[in-house]
Amino acid sequence: MNDHQAPTTGRTQRAAAGAAAGLLQYVLQMLFQALLAPMVLRFAGQEALGVYSIIGQSLGYLALVDLGLSLALGRELAQASGRDDRAAVFPGLLGSARAFGRVTNGAFALLVAGLAWCLPHLVQAAPESIRQGRIGLAVVAAWALVRTPVIVRATALTAVQDLAKANAAALFGNFSRLVFALALVWGGYGVAGLMVGQVVGEAITTGIQSWLFTRHHRPLSKWGRSAPERIRALLAFGSQALLLNLAVRLILQTDSIVVGSLFGAASAGVYYATQMPAIVLWNLPLRLSDNASPAIQELHAKGAEVALRRSYLRMHKLMAVAAFPIAVGIGVYTGPLVSCWVGPQQFAGTSMAWALAAFAVLTTSYVAQPFIVATGRLGGLSGLTAVEGVANLALSFWLGRRMGMAGVMWASVVAKVPTTAYILWRASRQLRVTAVQTLQRIWPAALAAVVAAALATQTLPLAEHCTWANLVEAVSLYGSAYLVLIWFVALAPEERERVLQLARGRFGVRSSYEP
Repeated sequence: MNDHQAPTTGRTQRAAAGAAAGLLQYVLQMLFQALLAPMVLRFAGQEALGVYSIIGQSLGYLALVDLGLSLALGRELAQASGRDDRAAVFPGLLGSARAFGRVTNGAFALLVAGLAWCLPHLVQAAPESIRQGRIGLAVVAAWALVRTPVIVRATALTAVQDLAKANAAALFGNFSRLVFALALVWGGYGVAGLMVGQVVGEAITTGIQSWLFTRHHRPLSKWGRSAPERIRALLAFGSQALLLNLAVRLILQTDSIVVGSLFGAASAGVYYATQMPAIVLWNLPLRLSDNASPAIQELHAKGAEVALRRSYLRMHKLMAVAAFPIAVGIGVYTGPLVSCWVGPQQFAGTSMAWALAAFAVLTTSYVAQPFIVATGRLGGLSGLTAVEGVANLALSFWLGRRMGMAGVMWASVVAKVPTTAYILWRASRQLRVTAVQTLQRIWPAALAAVVAAALATQTLPLAEHCTWANLVEAVSLYGSAYLVLIWFVALAPEERERVLQLARGRFGVRSSYEP
């Protein structure tokens, strides 16, 4: 890749290539999840799946010892990538991040060792599940001690918007994770096999990304001298991000722990199995923001307000078109899907499915978050998100005791409403975008989703026969109806023509507007 290519053309091409590679690697991740849960339930049991989910969320809390370094480094590198002197700036940032990262990763390894020692007191499970969990935690701690250099350079590859290469590496890493985890679970290693597979996948992904950054961006990849002022700059932003990260853990990585505490590890396995398809699906449109974030950081550093405003409105429309039908599909089809996938006994109920659907709608506000992060002013967002996290935790226990497992998910929905409203208000105010402008972009997709939802309920009896053929047929009818509605209701004539032009270029499709 040429580091001196035209910025606009290069940014567009990188974004398109990165999105394509990201979609492919996410499809593989969906395949991984589809194969994993039945294998775990068959060869290790429901309890092992619950223990794995509880350990995974516990590790998320221990990772807060990172002190926001990952987010701070990504932001600093992305903004530096648009500067003329970036070859002089990058080495210093990389060297400072490596020095500080070694300290935080060392602390993380010690905390993981402490978690392994305390595991029998934290998780109600059979001794064999505890033993396997401890083995997995030992592998996680060992990897934490050596991963700092590759993690730093892997972050830099994404920051320079080389997203196609970054996502291609993630594709291979996820495939490796799938192979190792399934092989180890099949071999009887249960929880340990799942955790070792995850470490192997991360090591391969970040190792390849680090190598690609060094090879294709050699002038930027040198290790500079660690500078106290750079570490202070990273910590200044990271300290704001730390509170945000803590709140995110309380919101997204506490529910299995709460369910395990209230109902036991086996129930946490049921909760995990019901939740997993929805998590995989609602994260699919969120990849849009992930891929666009480095470009948003660069545009903000250049003060390109008009381009930022245009990107904000376009991303809102794309997010609505992608996310609303997914939310409806989660509510309608989660029950039949889980029943076909791992058995009806693993489904936590219809109320849980619609709670997941409601949460999926609220997560669309994530599209606005990179625009706020780019400013570096996270005080208000971090504080409100922290309040959301605490409220979510308290509500999870209260509603969980009254409504069962579904109450834990509904707690996340109720707690997220104020934060969603704030994020949308803050980003719109910052970019001088009115509510009317935003609604003009999203209401057609919302209307199409409502109409398609009515059609989806007509296909539900077909899906509930609990065969894959019936489920695929029902979802295909729903998806086809939504696409037709989107084509005629949500897309303007020039957007339809653009889609047809893309189809002609990719597949040789002829436009109906041509003679």
